Amino acid sequence: LITSLGPSMKTETNGTVVKLTLPRPAELDSLPQLVRPIMDREVAAVKEAKQNNALLVICSALTVYMDANGTLPAYNENGLSWRVHILPFLYEDELYEEFHLDEPWDSEHNKTLIERMPPVFGNDPAGVSSIHTFVGPGTLFTGPEGQSMYEISDPPSETILFVRAGESTAEPWTKPGGLTLDPSDPLAALGNINEMFTAIMADSSRRKVSKDIDPDEFRGLVNPNDENR
Repeated sequence: LITSLGPSMKTETNGTVVKLTLPRPAELDSLPQLVRPIMDREVAAVKEAKQNNALLVICSALTVYMDANGTLPAYNENGLSWRVHILPFLYEDELYEEFHLDEPWDSEHNKTLIERMPPVFGNDPAGVSSIHTFVGPGTLFTGPEGQSMYEISDPPSETILFVRAGESTAEPWTKPGGLTLDPSDPLAALGNINEMFTAIMADSSRRKVSKDIDPDEFRGLVNPNDENR
């Protein structure tokens, strides 16, 4: 581009002042269109890095919670979510103390705290999050009795702790629950995911998983005690 300007460049001198006049490059009008894809990729990369960092922060909080309490947060459908119970380990003590722990997530008081979702769980103004654990038999979150990751039979590196699922799975971050596997179509629990989704494993590692993963292999990653690893 610079080379093509050379022959058309005009110079004027006035004492010690030199004035250069350049023609407007024909390619200038298309510059925004040329730069936009590069900027979009950069913005997407920054967003992905921020989201991945948030997942690792959540993982650290869950691990410290388990070390302090002996188990992962128990699943109580009439209480509050695991996200609420790890708040003290996310340096959100003041928010945690505002919850009425003896009331369900949708009590008149607790509902007022939904819109104050910490950024690590997402940035939706409605206070909904698509970061989930799997719940039910054959998962790390089986019911009212919390489970320790140190007591599972499968390698922690081959056991999913939680995932960032599709936006269609988003629910109030204070609501207890999680993703339940359909034996005939286990990946359906993840909702509208792209080609890959992110899983945080029980050893605190991050894994990008293809939506085309074999269903049996996926079930094995969710089940901490299937002993097939």
